[in-house]
Amino acid sequence: MIFLDLTVKNDKALIVFARLPVEGKAKTRLAKDIGDKNAASFYRVCAEHLFSEVRETKKPGVDLFLFYSNRVEADRIKEWVGDDFSFYAQIGDDLGIRMLNAFDSVFKIGYEKIIIVGTDVPEMNSGLLEEAFSELDKNDFVIGQSTDGGYYLLGMKFLTEDIFKGINWGTATVFNSTINMLDRKKVRYSILKKLIDIDTKQDLVQWLTETNKLPDHSVRMFVESISEFL
Repeated sequence: MIFLDLTVKNDKALIVFARLPVEGKAKTRLAKDIGDKNAASFYRVCAEHLFSEVRETKKPGVDLFLFYSNRVEADRIKEWVGDDFSFYAQIGDDLGIRMLNAFDSVFKIGYEKIIIVGTDVPEMNSGLLEEAFSELDKNDFVIGQSTDGGYYLLGMKFLTEDIFKGINWGTATVFNSTINMLDRKKVRYSILKKLIDIDTKQDLVQWLTETNKLPDHSVRMFVESISEFL
């Protein structure tokens, strides 16, 4: 993938992986307990929270990219998200290859520090994203561990293909396997605080319990509106 229509304005780029909040396709594991409609609505609210926080990072000098999961979604997802991002399709048969291709493409534009995030972590905020970029001033990599054994954020100053290969994606081994690879590469890395990546009803209930000091959080308010399903 080669981008010919972009000029690098900053040295930092933030990649978001996202998809349309379509019933029956969004948060399918969560949908088993709260229904397709509520699961899609949860995904939409969670993603919109992330988009809002991500836009805050644009002000200090970060260019934004959104890689969507299905080429057919292109026009609809651009209409939903708005014009703060550069939009491109994800390419690859598994999550690792899709992330590898996204990083590779954005590095080839000329960025020096790149971070990727998903849309499943309600506690993601602009302060944490800024902290992650700051960690890249001192380290080669930064990673945010999720409570399910994966990671919710990955950032780097140069591409290392090995950390995307040989990983059992969607399992509790992802974070440790990635850290082991970074250790073998003898690179400098920083680990951010652990956050809940919400895929199941149990994740959602745990997040509500642990974030009772966030009464005005848009995701929390939505979840409380469907509390009968929890």
